[in-house]
Amino acid sequence: MSQHGSSLVELLVSLAVAGMVAAVVATGAGAAGMASRRHLDRVQREDAARMALAVLAEDLANSSRWLACTEARDCDVTVRHRPYRSYLLHTDVADWLVGDGLRRCVKQCESLIEGIVRLDVVADLPDAAGQVRRLPFQERHRDTARLLEVGVILADGTRFSRVVAKRQ
Repeated sequence: MSQHGSSLVELLVSLAVAGMVAAVVATGAGAAGMASRRHLDRVQREDAARMALAVLAEDLANSSRWLACTEARDCDVTVRHRPYRSYLLHTDVADWLVGDGLRRCVKQCESLIEGIVRLDVVADLPDAAGQVRRLPFQERHRDTARLLEVGVILADGTRFSRVVAKRQ
C-alpha cells in the first residue's frame, strides 16, 4: 500500500518546528530593533551635546570677558538665575549653567539639552612668576584666564570638550 500525504503526527511536528523557528526570528528581530533604537537615541543625545558645546564655544570666542560662579553666596551672577544653582560660566554674550540640563541665559534661561549633568571648565591661568598653570576655573580667578577647556558630561558619563582661546 502506498501512502499519499502526511500523517497528523508529522504535520504537528512540522508546525512545532516552524513555530520555534518563527519565535527565534521574531526574538532576534526585536532585539536588533531595540538595540538600533538605543543606539539612535545615544547618537542623538551626543549630537545635541556637541551642538550645545559648539554654541558655548562660540559664545566664549566672541566674548572678551570670562567669569565663573559656583554655588557660593557671593556670586553676584547667580542671583539672576536663582532656580538653577549650579556651575555658571558668564560671558559678554550669555550665561551658561547646568540646571535640568545645559541652559543658556540671555534674557531668560533656555534649555539647550537635557541629560547634561555637569559642566567642567579648566583654565590656563598666568601666575605671578609669568608661568601658566592649568586649574579648574573658579570665581576667584576673575577674568585672568587665557584659554578655557569646557567639557560637558552627560548622565551616562560621556564627556565632550572644546578648547577656546581668549581673543586679544
